[in-house]
Amino acid sequence: MRSRSSPSRTRAPRMGLVFVALVALVGCRDSPTDPMSGLVAGETDLAALALELPLLRPGNAGSAEGADPDAVSSWRDSWREPTLEGRRIRQGLYTRLGEHLAATRSPAELDTEVGLLGAAVRRAGGLDLDSLPTFLSAGVERARDAQRRARRHVAEEAYGTAWAAALAGADALREVGPEAVARSVVLELEERLRRLPAAHSYSDTELERVRHLVRGGRHAVEEADWGRALRRAFYARELLAGNG
Repeated sequence: MRSRSSPSRTRAPRMGLVFVALVALVGCRDSPTDPMSGLVAGETDLAALALELPLLRPGNAGSAEGADPDAVSSWRDSWREPTLEGRRIRQGLYTRLGEHLAATRSPAELDTEVGLLGAAVRRAGGLDLDSLPTFLSAGVERARDAQRRARRHVAEEAYGTAWAAALAGADALREVGPEAVARSVVLELEERLRRLPAAHSYSDTELERVRHLVRGGRHAVEEADWGRALRRAFYARELLAGNG
């Protein structure tokens, strides 16, 4: 059932089969336990990394104290945007954030953060990424590349650039983590429903099923239940694809 080319589906299953799967699986798949360690919703095309390791955030010791408050605020707000737009915003902030991190935190702290990023990349690399959606493995690769750049800049004592690379690597993993993926895909589905043309081919019953799932996904996001949000979103996308 998993597409390796993108987080979206490349084939459209029949509506009846999808709905049978929905009825059978929604109840038992909503628990936080996942059959694939290190993943949330690992049985779907919306699998997300759950590494259970701390990821670097901008600011001083995890807060905005001593940091560029406008840049930190923009970084936080970027996570409410669609994936690519949020990434574009963050890429424009890393130089500023890296310089402020270098000014407020020590080289020893930088070594620790780069080490933690390396541990997270290694843990992610221990998963069978070839069997997962390529958006997830691409995020791990971006993090691995950023971690290598951070180590190189540390060796050069280019601490601002090293902090920027370390933060970019942490964000690459955060971007494919449960919260970011859940927020992004629910937002995508809400926008898709808003733009549904009047001459669509869905029945009223089919659309109500989809809307019910998307509403459930939104409620799950608001409750920080990322696994439930991802599964609701997955079944909503399957139902839309089934009659698309």
